[in-house]
Amino acid sequence: MKWIGQHIWNLISRFRTTVYLENLETSTETNILVVDSDGKVTKNANAGDDMSFTVEDGDTTDVVISDGKHWKFKEGGGININWTDTSTGSSTDEYDLTFTLSKTLSDLLQDASHTIRGVAPHDVLIQSAQSLKFQIDYDESSTAGTHTFDFINGAGSTVATIDESGVPTFSIGGKGSAASSVVVDGGSGSLTSRTLTEFKSDASLSNVENKSSATIRGEIVDSDIPNLNASKINAGTLGDAQIPNLNVSKITAGTFDSDRVKQICVTTHNFQLSNNTSIKNYVPFNNLNESTNGGPMTNYWTRTLAPYPGTIKKIAVRSQTSLGSSCELRISKITDTTDKLEDGTHVDNTSIDLSTAQTTVITTMNTNSFAAGDAIGVALQRSAGSSAQVILTIVWEYTT
Repeated sequence: MKWIGQHIWNLISRFRTTVYLENLETSTETNILVVDSDGKVTKNANAGDDMSFTVEDGDTTDVVISDGKHWKFKEGGGININWTDTSTGSSTDEYDLTFTLSKTLSDLLQDASHTIRGVAPHDVLIQSAQSLKFQIDYDESSTAGTHTFDFINGAGSTVATIDESGVPTFSIGGKGSAASSVVVDGGSGSLTSRTLTEFKSDASLSNVENKSSATIRGEIVDSDIPNLNASKINAGTLGDAQIPNLNVSKITAGTFDSDRVKQICVTTHNFQLSNNTSIKNYVPFNNLNESTNGGPMTNYWTRTLAPYPGTIKKIAVRSQTSLGSSCELRISKITDTTDKLEDGTHVDNTSIDLSTAQTTVITTMNTNSFAAGDAIGVALQRSAGSSAQVILTIVWEYTT
């Protein structure tokens, strides 16, 4: 069937299968054709305005986005939002909206001060399988500054500080507070809580006044204790400041013998030295004349008995005249049942220059030792010159 021109059909018509509308014109109309459940075709004049949807935020606030309305993703909080793909919108080429951080975590932390806080009853736990580092006063130059690492309690008081050199300072309570606690490492590797009074007692710090804070650095060892200087004592007497007697039960390493006190003793010998350059002259201990040899016991004045074990540290010699530039000093010792010093054990110091008259020459003796009860003698052999009056001083070190 074919009509030329317009044809008005005022009857109900049904079309089966496919219907084609050809050469349709375009318009601005918003009406659309809709089909009901019976297949009836009608016009919906409002369908163009019904294209809307609802979005809801995290606070459950709803916003309806209707036809012709715009929804904007607003940047903020360090987040950039940009379309990174605006074609074609198909299921295989979607539109891409990308969210990126405008700053790194490092940038965010540098912008202002930050607080990491655990609210009771929850703790803040920081764990690391590698080294955990806290670095303060850091800038791009990596140069150390003057800021400190502070530990602050709940009341806002600083209880401990680590300075730029790594030296810790711990607060140990108010002045005079016996209940103030301080942590002490007893050397066992474990930390023990001690009161200030107990800590002072443990460390024998009876002369240390209570302070609100104290700086503790490392461990005090024997080498850290300087020799006493009487001129530096501004209160009391030297006797008051002396180190107490050693207690053998407190020695945790070595033996008591190795920690005994060293005592220095000095003896002076004045005698007439012969002009013989080929013999060793043993100096007298209670006589004005030397002995030309170690001699038998009849030369009793050439020896002394050691009351303690020890050593001869130095010998000083001063002569009335020149004794030569290649003189020799000898230390001889004999034990019980031996009569002559020359039959004993000897330690020699050679090439001693005593060529200048009225001049003191001090010689540090080579390694030597003697036991308590040994008989000790000291000999001097000249290398030139004539007989002379000699002063000889011996420095003894006893282990008492």
